[in-house]
Amino acid sequence: MAPAPWYALVLTGTDDRGQPVRVTMDFKLPMSPTGSKIAPAPATAASSPPSPALVSQHASGPVPFQTIYNHIWLPAVLNHKEQVTLLLDTGTAHTLITPDTARRLGLSPTAETPKQTLRVLGGHQVEVPVVLLTSVTVGQTAVQNVPVGVVASFPDILLVDGLLGADILRHFTLTLDYAASRLTLVPQGPQVPSPATLAASRGVVHGPIPLRLGSSHVLVRAVLNGQEPVTLLLDTGASHTLLTPVIARRLGLSPTADAPTKTLNTADGQLRTVPLVMCKTIAVGEAVVEQLPVGITDVDPKAPAVEGLLGVDFLARFTVTLDYGNRQLWLAAPQAISP
Repeated sequence: MAPAPWYALVLTGTDDRGQPVRVTMDFKLPMSPTGSKIAPAPATAASSPPSPALVSQHASGPVPFQTIYNHIWLPAVLNHKEQVTLLLDTGTAHTLITPDTARRLGLSPTAETPKQTLRVLGGHQVEVPVVLLTSVTVGQTAVQNVPVGVVASFPDILLVDGLLGADILRHFTLTLDYAASRLTLVPQGPQVPSPATLAASRGVVHGPIPLRLGSSHVLVRAVLNGQEPVTLLLDTGASHTLLTPVIARRLGLSPTADAPTKTLNTADGQLRTVPLVMCKTIAVGEAVVEQLPVGITDVDPKAPAVEGLLGVDFLARFTVTLDYGNRQLWLAAPQAISP
């Protein structure tokens, strides 16, 4: 399945003082013309929506994706008709779509639409309406009856239609080959090949690395600077690795007033500016990355056991295989890791 075409519209001219003006706009259009417009319909969802069920037991992939702003942009199809671009986000418990995507599907929320609580970076909670998709298809694999939240995520990234969260991903063993920009999804079951085989497309394989699953989140143990063991949330939707202020103090890495900063987008579209410090080493199993700038911020005060996020700045240096069913992680390094 090809993603929707991207276009660049360039307007050139002169202003009222005769100075040259140039404006560029990037946007996408559907693969084929749409028929008559679908009027927004009341969103419906049962009080206890059915759990997602796998439609296809065939492996899907390799599915091409793009990595932009340290996020994975993945083509998908909703309700067997709407081609969309989703950010693959293991750190988000629930799959989300934008209000515009819901409108195109005829699922615009109303005042009666059920809501659920979404917790984002920093522990902030927002109530989001929930609608029911009949299917979410990635490559040749589909999941049916998927409750999704409707939220204006990443308002500055206009080509994104939502987030693909852990509520769907947990049904698979997934392999992210960042170097080749390819995703492989294998449904959980006896036919799943060895994760070591999936990860070992090239390079040295580190694993299995044990994982913990909590509230659909993936937690992994890491060691910082060769001395401080921590529990990190494995987050393919986080552009940068983050540590809590408590851990930073333990390592003597508390940021100074003149520390460089990075502005991050949270899942509900809010901006959060965090200071950066240099971590000498981060080790996950035997996989080690050196001299990695990490952000310092509270991740979730209500979950003190989570001491940071393991972001794409670490993960993209490997081919990552995440086996939800066996709670194992495999990291394949194509070569010696350098900053």
